[in-house]
Formats: sequence, structure tokens, C-alpha cells
Amino acid sequence: MESLDRLGVPIGMMSNPIIAAALLSASLSALAEDPKFYSDLGWHSTAGVTASLNAAKSVIEKNPGAQIEFLIHGNDIRYFAGGQSRSNPLMIDLANTLKSEKVKFRVCDHALVYKGFQLEHFPEEFGVVDYVPDRIANLRKRGYVALPIIPED
Repeated sequence: MESLDRLGVPIGMMSNPIIAAALLSASLSALAEDPKFYSDLGWHSTAGVTASLNAAKSVIEKNPGAQIEFLIHGNDIRYFAGGQSRSNPLMIDLANTLKSEKVKFRVCDHALVYKGFQLEHFPEEFGVVDYVPDRIANLRKRGYVALPIIPED
């Protein structure tokens, strides 16, 4: 599979000047709007989830109008579920701070069923999506790009 840049565009496409010009034009138009990001939280460690939350916090600090949506599925739903969230209070405090900044958190319905959770196990502001890959496709159509994560040293 070909490598993708931060906008999800195959790197090889940039060698075509017509495609590159069209992508640059679209990117510049997108920059005029508030940025829109999604973060796919599915198979991370607590450090990985925390890095994603910190990346969102950094984006919000630099651009308060940014739109960010976290999509939680797979093993990562356990980090945010009721009593289990108490095992990492700093991560949950960070998530709560982001919720107050209008960052959206959505849990995958398939993962809820598979992992034996119910939406009631999560903070009331959390929404639900039927299936995360479908939601990501929908967000991409609406101009969202993957939230870049900078690993912490």
C-alpha cells in the first residue's frame, strides 16, 4: 500500500503536476475554514489515547474553532467506560476538558455489543455511531482529516 500524507493523499499522486495543483487549491480552500479532524481510537495503549487527546488539546488551543471528533471502538472503549475510567484519571480529566471545548466523542455500537458495554456506561455527552469505518468515510467526505499525532518522547 502506498504511503499517505497527512491529508490522506497517496504520496505518489503529488508527482503529477495537475493533481498536485488541484490538491493544493483544495487544501488552501480548506485552510480558510476552521480545521476539521477525526481521531480513530481503536487499538491504542493508554499512552496512545493520551497522545491523541493531547494533540486535540493543542489544535484547540491554536484554533478554538476547530472541529474534532473522537471515534472510540475496539479495545479503547474500556478506557472511557464507567468504573474502568477511574484507572486513568488524568486521561479522563483531559477528555472532560476537551468535551467542554465542544470536541465530540462517539462510541461504536458494534464495539459496545461485542465488548459487552452499553452507552449508559459512558459519560452522557458521548454519542454513538453504528460503525466507525462508515463514520470515518462520512467525515472525510465532509472535509475532515485524521488528527496528526506527535509521539511524546
